[in-house]
Amino acid sequence: MGDVYVTSPTFVGHDTGSILAIDCHPSGKKFITCGQKARTSNGLVVVWNAEPVLDKKKASNENVPKLLFQVESQSQSNSCRWSPDGKRFAFGSDDSSVSVWEYVGLINSMGSITGGAQNVERYKECCVLRGHSMEVLTVEWSPNGKYLASGSIDYRIIIYNARKLPDRITVLNDIQLPVKGLSWDPIGKYLASLEGDKKLRFWATDSWQCVKSVTEPFESNIEETMLTRLDWSPDGKYLMTPAAVRSGKPLIKLIQRQTWKSDQFLAGHHKGTTCVRAMPRLIEANLKNGKRMQLTCAAVGSRDKSISIWVFPGTLKPLFVINNIFNHTVMDFAWCGRNLLACSQDGTVKVIHLSESVIGEMISNEAMSDLCYQIYSIRPPRYELTDKEEDESQDSFNLSDLSSSANNASFVTCPEDVLIKRKKLVAAQQSSDIQLTKSMEDNSKENESKNSEKTMMEERNKQIDVRKDGKRRIQPVFCGTTTADPMTSLSSEGKKTVAPPPAKRKALAPAVPAKKGEVDLEDSSDSDDDDEEEEEDMEISDIESVRNKKRKVPATTSQPMLALDLKKPALRPMEPKSLKTQEGTVLMEAPEQQPKLSQHVVDRKGMFVEIDNRWKHGGVETTQIKLIKKKQQTAENEDDMMDGERRVNHECLWMAVLGSPVIIVAANKHNVVLGCGDKCLRVYRTFCGTHIVSLRLDSLPVLIGVTEHAAYALTENGRLSTWNLKLGKAVVTRQPLFDCVEASTDNSLISADVSETGVPLIVFSNGSIFTFNVSLSCWIQAITTNVLGRLTSPISDAQLSCSNGTTNSAGPLVRLLKRMRKQATAPGVAPQVVKAVKESQLEQLLHCAEQLGNPQDYQTMLMLYVETLCEGGSEKKLKNILNDLSRSGAPMQVCGLRRSALYDDVTRMIKLKQPAIAARIVAGVAASTTTKSLF
Repeated sequence: MGDVYVTSPTFVGHDTGSILAIDCHPSGKKFITCGQKARTSNGLVVVWNAEPVLDKKKASNENVPKLLFQVESQSQSNSCRWSPDGKRFAFGSDDSSVSVWEYVGLINSMGSITGGAQNVERYKECCVLRGHSMEVLTVEWSPNGKYLASGSIDYRIIIYNARKLPDRITVLNDIQLPVKGLSWDPIGKYLASLEGDKKLRFWATDSWQCVKSVTEPFESNIEETMLTRLDWSPDGKYLMTPAAVRSGKPLIKLIQRQTWKSDQFLAGHHKGTTCVRAMPRLIEANLKNGKRMQLTCAAVGSRDKSISIWVFPGTLKPLFVINNIFNHTVMDFAWCGRNLLACSQDGTVKVIHLSESVIGEMISNEAMSDLCYQIYSIRPPRYELTDKEEDESQDSFNLSDLSSSANNASFVTCPEDVLIKRKKLVAAQQSSDIQLTKSMEDNSKENESKNSEKTMMEERNKQIDVRKDGKRRIQPVFCGTTTADPMTSLSSEGKKTVAPPPAKRKALAPAVPAKKGEVDLEDSSDSDDDDEEEEEDMEISDIESVRNKKRKVPATTSQPMLALDLKKPALRPMEPKSLKTQEGTVLMEAPEQQPKLSQHVVDRKGMFVEIDNRWKHGGVETTQIKLIKKKQQTAENEDDMMDGERRVNHECLWMAVLGSPVIIVAANKHNVVLGCGDKCLRVYRTFCGTHIVSLRLDSLPVLIGVTEHAAYALTENGRLSTWNLKLGKAVVTRQPLFDCVEASTDNSLISADVSETGVPLIVFSNGSIFTFNVSLSCWIQAITTNVLGRLTSPISDAQLSCSNGTTNSAGPLVRLLKRMRKQATAPGVAPQVVKAVKESQLEQLLHCAEQLGNPQDYQTMLMLYVETLCEGGSEKKLKNILNDLSRSGAPMQVCGLRRSALYDDVTRMIKLKQPAIAARIVAGVAASTTTKSLF
């Protein structure tokens, strides 16, 4: 469609981290994104300049900044929104906090506050709201700017006084499920909340009471995402809510105002809908009968990675659908005029440009204000500005205006602020005569500078042609700078800039050159068991030492970001898998077959497994598997290489051909595991491509994974199998998840992992953790549901990091516990209850760590358990631990750790915490051990 086109601004991203929310500034000149920072559990919030995103010419202009401001949070950021006046933004995070930041001006310096990319704008954190006890999933400002609402997993909605933060207006706690979405009525009468994709509530803003609950559209829905974005139509007549289901088909429900009828819907996506966003104003469309009608234009996103554009009421089909626009779930939308910005969990942003001929003409703010006044006798503040006033307010936002950065005297972030303050004080002490004289001198200098610049520009255009001996020679003309001050402010496009051009960036010396003129993108990793790989690393190391002697290494250590780094995120949160129980079994949905797949090899940067399910050769269509290494091409002479001349070469290390399609892939430095459409799990050696084994499954694979030499597969029938590929034996054989689902009363699988020994570790959405006891051939519940979590104190990340004396060797269980949400202890719980529940949980975790066989997990849980027993004075349990560690006839090691060493560590901990108890326990254990040895 010629009037609709999609662009992908490659410079917008979180360095391969997921982007969970996006919102456009009221001026339309910038937008904000939030999500997760790549390869960490931290959150990232970034303010972007919208001009290079919407205009290709400005995107290529180096003088137009792209990134305006970024701030890193302690945990993943789930939602971000601008205030109606555009002066503040708020974002909610997994650490149960809501942060509010205020714009204070532009930065007139070449430095960066947070490191990495340079900040252009300056913001200050004016308030941190900590009213929730669990993850905050959504934040929304009211249209009039009076309220700020936040929703959380703790089953509460908090309404803050946005004009007097952190004052609260009220807390809405009559809720039974996590609050996943909020939306304010544009008229200001209602606040809509979506609770766990199961119930929709409407709260009256005058009394903060629930006036209506809607459950019918969500009765057959299964929770599939943690975040849901709902929205109202611009005139407030309809609430558009995702996550609705009708006859098993996902759709968007349109809830009518006041009558609360839900008989209208938008259908067409084949997976659950996640977000919907309406244009800020209604559009006027020409009907076939020649009449003009005012309609709502809205965008719908889904888990099927597609976007549909709708106009309603009165339509049964969308205007158009863009299929597979992302590689992951569509998370949020933002409208900048007729341009739609969409973000995805794959860490990218797409821009859909819509012309007026496609969606019609958007009516003016004045017309919207009159329309709302006719219907509700209210003029919403968002429509009070006329079009001219709106344009003026947008024009007032100019990146070249640096004067506003000095207006706020209470916020100092750089030396420029101090200099500005001092200049103000000096200027206040000077008399008006001196100021006038100084002003005249400045004008004289400015005129002199302009004349000098004019003369120099004329000289630049001259070329002296000297002919000598019949030969033509062009004599070069010296071109110096035309300004005295090299530190100039940013200028918008269309204005003459006098900033010096950026220095010519030289290519970096290759860290591990594999071939002449190439830079290997593979990082150095841990030692491998393969002798061949060790020899290859030694050869590469020798080559590196020789090359480094010949080539001069630049002083800088920064490396350019390549497009291949953004192609596949290294760390991406797993999408929850729905579980359907039927006749004593669990049914799951297998991934859809894709024409092509690409999977990064863990611990091998720059190495990817490429799958082509439609590879044709000799007239036969089969599936091709290739392991490729992507390498950055460099020039022989680094001084001659410009920024745009870098290329990436693809080296094929090995290739295989299959007769069945591949639907899911997992790979690490040891093995490549392929889940195929013929119900087989095929394993190849990563180093050489040797086919190790082909395992027949009971049904199609839904999830597969590999950790060191252990692999797992979860099938459509809800059966889990794990293998130790190094030893060539099965650890868990087709164990059903039905028992775990019944015990957890949950229908969503959040995470699945496997230890190095092949023991599985699975997590459900209610917080239950299960592992498998291989000796007893039974599932073990390591952590029960969140009910008991309210009766004890949570395990902090500091305890998990310090229990074994290190912070970098955490096992899979500890890493999982750090990612889990922390619950606050309920008020009025007796200390003995807190102690009993805490000890019971740690005993379960210790047993789970022993089954997983990870030494770091076991040592961490053991020392944390001992520390808790010492604090509670549980002498008998401490004695039982020492008896078990010193038991005669027991294996010398547990989870790869010597029992004697663990005994010494536990004894040392008891002596440190409880010296009196230690003396009695150690003496008793020693006597018991001596007595047993006599017999």
